[in-house]
Amino acid sequence: MKKLFFLTPFLLIISCSLGSLFIGKLDWLITYKTADRLGLYVKQEDLLREDVKKLLDEIKPEAKILKSQLRIILRHTDNVDGLPKKEIITTLGQAYKTGNQKVFATLAKYLAELTEKQQKPFLATIEKQIKKNKKKINKKKQHEKFIDKCEEFLGELSPTQKLMIKKQQPHLLQISTFLLQHKEYQYKEIKEIYKRDPSQRQQLFIKLFTDTTHLKKLQNSESYKNVSNAVFGVLKKMTKKQKEHLQDKLNFIDDLLESFIEHKYND
Repeated sequence: MKKLFFLTPFLLIISCSLGSLFIGKLDWLITYKTADRLGLYVKQEDLLREDVKKLLDEIKPEAKILKSQLRIILRHTDNVDGLPKKEIITTLGQAYKTGNQKVFATLAKYLAELTEKQQKPFLATIEKQIKKNKKKINKKKQHEKFIDKCEEFLGELSPTQKLMIKKQQPHLLQISTFLLQHKEYQYKEIKEIYKRDPSQRQQLFIKLFTDTTHLKKLQNSESYKNVSNAVFGVLKKMTKKQKEHLQDKLNFIDDLLESFIEHKYND
């Protein structure tokens, strides 16, 4: 469901190689994608656009926190052992939580207002995505997908680094299965919420999407801890070329975040 709103502007910007060109149009892009996914009517889409502009300005404190933690990571690319992992995870976790609350307060408003006619294709889309994800879990080995993600930031991994990740295949599969099961749970809850009185729906959606119980359960799992340790091990074995690749990637993200923070959407 978090992919639904495209309001992880940080991830959206980071994933786009032409991100800097879209910073000023981010409100338009998010509105367009969300309206399309929800099947909003023209009047609803117009209202959403104004809410998105406000929201983008409201989540800038979280963007600043992300930027500050990014700088800390950048300073430790040559000394991974000195990286204050716990402090970074705690700080980013709190920023994620407060950012989520802002994002889903807005999303919940529009989910709650969907008519019965709009609800059917919306629910069908979620069901289709869940089925697609089920097939994906077994179609490609999880460690191969994870290696691809690591190489986006580090460049090509060495055979030793790849082996460290390959050994995490059972844990990566367990994490993917856990996340898929949570999506299935949310899907069932969404259907139940639409059976409730319309006046109650917005608060029920907010409660559903801001509940972090599943995240805490995941973070406390052995699989999560094992994968996290493996990633840290890969970082400790970075070559000079990989460190430079990572620094370039993080600096690129840092520049985009700065552009996002400076841009005023609600003028």
